[in-house]
Amino acid sequence: GADSPAPTPRTNVVTQYDRAHARLFVFGGRVNGRVTDELWALTDLYAASAQWTRLHCADAPAPRAHAASVWDDRTSSMLIVGGLD
Repeated sequence: GADSPAPTPRTNVVTQYDRAHARLFVFGGRVNGRVTDELWALTDLYAASAQWTRLHCADAPAPRAHAASVWDDRTSSMLIVGGLD
């Protein structure tokens, strides 16, 4: 929605789309030249009620940019590899 927080502008992020739940995930990247480990989800992607939510994951990778990822439909999880810190 219009009142939900959103991630600050960033570059070199990792993104994945969860087709089963219409969610877009954004991880890491560079914010004002600093590498981040923030994980955001845009939920209800196709609805007027779409909103960003910052997620906190206990086993998230270290901050990184320029990484690669794949979405695992079986476990509904994003696997992230490589990248620069």
